[in-house]
Amino acid sequence: MGWITVSDGYQVTVRGSGRAAALACRNAKGRDLARVPAKLRKQPDVAPLTELCAWLADHERTVRATAETWMLRSLPVPATLLRAVWPDPVWRRTLTDLVVAPAADDRPDLTRCGLLRSVDGTRGTGLVDLDGETLWTDAAAVCVVHPVLLGDDLTAWRELAVELGADQDIAQLMRDVWLRPADMDRDATAVDAFAFAEYEWGSQLEQQVIRLGGRIRGEAAHFTVHDDDPIGVTVSLRWQGPQSSTYLNGLTWTPSARAIGDIAWSEGIRILTTLYTNRTVHEDDQPGAAEEYQRFCARNRSRRDLAAETGAPAAPAPRERPRRTRDALLRADGITADPPA
Repeated sequence: MGWITVSDGYQVTVRGSGRAAALACRNAKGRDLARVPAKLRKQPDVAPLTELCAWLADHERTVRATAETWMLRSLPVPATLLRAVWPDPVWRRTLTDLVVAPAADDRPDLTRCGLLRSVDGTRGTGLVDLDGETLWTDAAAVCVVHPVLLGDDLTAWRELAVELGADQDIAQLMRDVWLRPADMDRDATAVDAFAFAEYEWGSQLEQQVIRLGGRIRGEAAHFTVHDDDPIGVTVSLRWQGPQSSTYLNGLTWTPSARAIGDIAWSEGIRILTTLYTNRTVHEDDQPGAAEEYQRFCARNRSRRDLAAETGAPAAPAPRERPRRTRDALLRADGITADPPA
């Protein structure tokens, strides 16, 4: 924006955008000042600019949090909404280079996903696929894909992002993901690994829990992850307060009517492995997080594979997941395409 002249020949403006937006000032001789003089800050032309800087910072935080929610829950976003927010530089910077896919039955069609590069009212949504080719989709909605859903292609997407110089504002492709092996029991709702990871002080663990979006109540840390609906994640603890040593004792999901989905599974394991990795007391014989997870998976092979070896009755194959209902989308903070979008 341009300079606004205030008293005694001083001029003020706002430089930068988003959280980097800051009030700048120069004197009557045109020399930039390190800070805005206190006598100017309450003047009628200056105070609104200070409020504007605060609003721009809050706007950027809100945009990033919203886009991250779409990604963490792989939610469909109406194309109408993308077209509406795309002119905003903060929205455009945040959404650019995220991996998205056209929504089919309100779930991502992973055969047609690509890096989001442009939104055009005529051609639709412009994507770059794994071959580096630009394609346009006129889908009514696209899903911001959680990286665990990319499966074996995740490495290829990461390599493409590096090759194209993609700079994601929110951690999508570089987010830690935890896949369940094909031979693992899909009905598991508890993890008995990573136990006895110790923090010297409970306050150290509490800081980690809060940073991950959880709270400690009783002898457990409580979190919420999402699949179709919110799912509770509980990390049991040996908790005796912030000034005593604390241990982890495993994790459980509060399951919905269906088995724990891949997103909720990955996010739950991510919470547990982060708490394990950041422990402040390290024992020489404790394995790394990846090795400990592999051991857990090996101990929990699927009943179907065990049945093939022992001749016991096998568990039924998991059913295909139905289309998300409108209510489920709204509970997950999704946005429906109902007018107004």
